[in-house]
Amino acid sequence: MRFHKKPTGGGANKISSQKKYSKIGERTVKRYHKRGLRFKDRLLTRSDETSEVLELEKQSENKMKRCLNWWDLTWVGFGAVIGAGIFVLTGQEAHFDAGPAIVISYLASGFSTMLSVFIYTEFDVEIPVAGGSFAYLRVELGDFAAFMAAANILLDYMLGNAAVARSWTSYLTTLLNRPSNSLVIHTNLKQGYNLLDPIAVIVLAIASAIAIASTQKTSLINWIASAVNMVVIFFVTIAGSIRYAYRLSRAKTGTPISATLMMTTGSAVISFFTSLDVLAGLLAVSGCFLSTLLPVALRVRRYYVTGITPRANALKFVALLLLILLASAATSAYWALTSTGWIGYTITLPLWFLGTLGMSVLLPLQRTPKVWGVPLVPWFPSLAVVTNLFLMGSLDASAFVRFSICTIVIMVYYFFFGLHATYDMAHEPNKPESMKIADIDSETPFQVQNLEI
Repeated sequence: MRFHKKPTGGGANKISSQKKYSKIGERTVKRYHKRGLRFKDRLLTRSDETSEVLELEKQSENKMKRCLNWWDLTWVGFGAVIGAGIFVLTGQEAHFDAGPAIVISYLASGFSTMLSVFIYTEFDVEIPVAGGSFAYLRVELGDFAAFMAAANILLDYMLGNAAVARSWTSYLTTLLNRPSNSLVIHTNLKQGYNLLDPIAVIVLAIASAIAIASTQKTSLINWIASAVNMVVIFFVTIAGSIRYAYRLSRAKTGTPISATLMMTTGSAVISFFTSLDVLAGLLAVSGCFLSTLLPVALRVRRYYVTGITPRANALKFVALLLLILLASAATSAYWALTSTGWIGYTITLPLWFLGTLGMSVLLPLQRTPKVWGVPLVPWFPSLAVVTNLFLMGSLDASAFVRFSICTIVIMVYYFFFGLHATYDMAHEPNKPESMKIADIDSETPFQVQNLEI
């Protein structure tokens, strides 16, 4: 008879660790094998307002404290409108592209912004959460659309920071009466990335330090700089830099330091290598893309309610929405391909009009705003979509190539990491009852607020 001694000490720990890692490996393989089902769950599952407003806030480890008053917010508005870009990019675009028609360009972008303000205001009143467009899209379009929006918001922040920092270098060059690009390092890298800008990195570091110090101090600097901004162009660039750093800060005694440092690092790397025209193109595509998602979400909110909207009406809604989107995209593409033709518009614009008219006449509203809502729905949201896509059609093809590369990187990250993280978070056992979702891995049916048609 043989006796086997039970492993003890280091041997037992080694076996335990091996089993632990083996289980983790098996679980990882299982997760990736069920990627399709998990993506379907994240694509179709919608959050609800109660979860976004109440229960997610309870789950948050670091609650956000309100420390700004109406005066601070008023000057935040000024800082968001009158930044460095309005002075730097205006001259650049007027000189190289638009000429005197830059005024028409501002009217078109201003009209698009006005429509976006209406849409954001309704969502802000109806779903008053800190998540902004990310939360709104989670409620109306589902987790995947919200993730893409969040990624574009982060990209927009980094590109905006980088663009403002690069413009500061441009103004400093003019202030010192030096030749253009004399304060940057010239290299043999690809055009658009060959002028290295260490001054932009320093500007971002200073702005980040001010933002980390305190939200209230940052707000004070923001409104002082914005006031001076209206008089002296030099202070415009400072206001822009502070304003972008400020938008990352929300806590009372200090900002989310890790997030601010991470965003500043990303912005510093981008601003060091990337020229202002490249940044401007990417910013425009990213901004228009996000501004197109929100009008779509608003129409879903008004015309589709899970469990209430009849299936026939849901199918009509999807068909008409697709018609509006395709007609808007076709109008944008026709504008991009030919600047002198007009026959294409006689097809695309009537289709857009008929799609919007059909939605207005054939479909009853399923939800009305509690306090304030966008007027003339679905016409205002449809105008917002066609205007934003039309503005995208005015951009250079290289901007879309760069944006496509960024989108591919975002998608790869989502399918390998974000998808599983958000799925596991939604299915964790200790979630509140109203937020629980049946686990696909356990082969139980969905019990979620799905976009069922």
